[in-house]
Parts: sequence; structure tokens; C-alpha cells
Amino acid sequence: MILVQLFGLSGAGKTTLANSVKKELSDKNLKVEIIDGDEYRKVICKDLSFSQNDRIENIRRLGFIGNILARNGVIAILSAIS
Repeated sequence: MILVQLFGLSGAGKTTLANSVKKELSDKNLKVEIIDGDEYRKVICKDLSFSQNDRIENIRRLGFIGNILARNGVIAILSAIS
């Protein structure tokens, strides 16, 4: 089970790094999925604001989905603002 978490400030290069890591791993015939925090929030967490409690819930949900992927043999790369 592999779960890669990339957290940082907006514009720090998380998505760029996630895409590079995915390419390297995919080239080795590994199953890899990126969960991009921006896209993820629009679909899975659109009910949440940016309050401290909602940001914690956002990360909890992100981790939950990442763990499901990882348990099923998919390397999950989570990329989100921290």
C-alpha cells in the first residue's frame, strides 16, 4: 500500500510534482492515480467552506479516498493545499 501526500501552499508546485511522479511510476507499469485537491474539492467537498474545521474534514476525506485506492493496489498521490 503506497500513499504519497503532497501538501503545501498554493502555487508551490504540488500538481507539477505529482504529475512527474505519476509519469515515472506509470513508466514502470505501476497503477497510479492523482487526487488533485482543487478538482477534488469541487466534486467531493463542495459542501465545505475554508473554516478550520472544514479544512480538517477536507483532508480527512482526501485521506480516506487515498487509502481506498492504496488498499486496492493503486499508488495514490494526494496533492492539496495545507
